Amino acid sequence: MEGSLKVNPGSSLKVGYDLTVPGNNSKIAFTVNSPSIVFSVRCVYGSPTSGSFTATLPSQTYTFSDSGWYPSGSQSGSENYQGSVTVPNLCHGGQLLLSAGGTYSTSTS
Repeated sequence: MEGSLKVNPGSSLKVGYDLTVPGNNSKIAFTVNSPSIVFSVRCVYGSPTSGSFTATLPSQTYTFSDSGWYPSGSQSGSENYQGSVTVPNLCHGGQLLLSAGGTYSTSTS
C-alpha cells in the first residue's frame, strides 16, 4: 500500500501476499499457515472505536522450482489477492485512514 488510503465502512478490501525464495533452483514445497494482516486504523475525522482490524486468509501450499514470485510471476498480479475483508465501521460511519498499512504474519512449513 502506498499513499493516503481512505476506505468507507462496508466496502470490500482485497488482501493478499506474494513471496519468493531468492536463489532457489530446487523443487520445494512451502506452506503458508493461517496468514493474517492486521491493519492499523485512524479516522479521517475523529477517533476510532478500535485501533485495528484483522483480515485472515486460508493456508496454502506452493511448489517452488525457481526463485520467481508466487503465486504469480509478478509482485503486482491479481493472483496475489487470496481474499478480502469487509471494512468495519470503526469511525462512526466515517472513512477509515489506512495510511499506516498492515502487518502481515504467518508461520511456514
